[in-house]
Amino acid sequence: MNIRVFTEAWQRKLGRLSLFRGEQGLGEGRMCRPGKRQAGFTLLEIFVAMSLLLVVLATVYSSFQVHVSTMERAIQVHRLNQVARISLSMLARDLQRIFWPVLSAQEALELFEEDEEELEEELEKIGPVDMESLEDQELYFLVQPIQEAGRPWYRMIFLSQSIPGGLLPDQYPWVHAVEYRLAKDQDTGRPVLVRREDPAPTRDILSGGEEWALSEAVVAFEVLCLSPTGELVPQWDSRVTRTLPAAVLVKLWVQDPADPGQEPALYTLRVSLPPSPELPGSESP
Repeated sequence: MNIRVFTEAWQRKLGRLSLFRGEQGLGEGRMCRPGKRQAGFTLLEIFVAMSLLLVVLATVYSSFQVHVSTMERAIQVHRLNQVARISLSMLARDLQRIFWPVLSAQEALELFEEDEEELEEELEKIGPVDMESLEDQELYFLVQPIQEAGRPWYRMIFLSQSIPGGLLPDQYPWVHAVEYRLAKDQDTGRPVLVRREDPAPTRDILSGGEEWALSEAVVAFEVLCLSPTGELVPQWDSRVTRTLPAAVLVKLWVQDPADPGQEPALYTLRVSLPPSPELPGSESP
């Protein structure tokens, strides 16, 4: 009886000691007393942490997307500015060298007949020249309004001075026929800004020469002429007016071909033309 009581007492004592064996250095770690909460995260805390992490990641991703979109837009605007700058610079250069006859061909030939030796020297330098084509040449400036798909597709043709030279370098320099217009690409159907140049124009400068595409990003092209009275007119024909406009206002609408849904950007250029002597038979445009 005493032995059984003693054994049970030791078993109870050993049981109590096993709960605190971590404190006594007898076990691998500390055991919590019955009813005490263990250290760690609950499932709710993990869900809350994951939600906050997703919110932070979404914010960072959206900021990155905005940055990428801003960079792409800046590159696109720079590309469009480059296209417009090149096209308008070339057009301005041609317009600033626009040619208008000061002397008729007959007057130029009469001046040269006074010095035949000088004429022969000039012909040796520049080669043979067709006198009849020079005498029959009709020089003019033309702006023709054209509408296509609700947008202006103007056509502008004029004579521009080339390098100094010719039969009479001071009064009758070489001239090239230059044309700017919008044409439709046969493959894509999109408008293309075209420049045509004829280094040896005849009486009819509406055709001839070679043309090449300047830009596929120009979707509209408009030219307004400033008359001597200060009025902007949408067309001009020097065969009727017998003079040049005082200035030309050029408008280009440029759009990225890769983003046809984008609103075209407008670029403008104003070029003052040199004074032109009024020829007989002048009329309003």
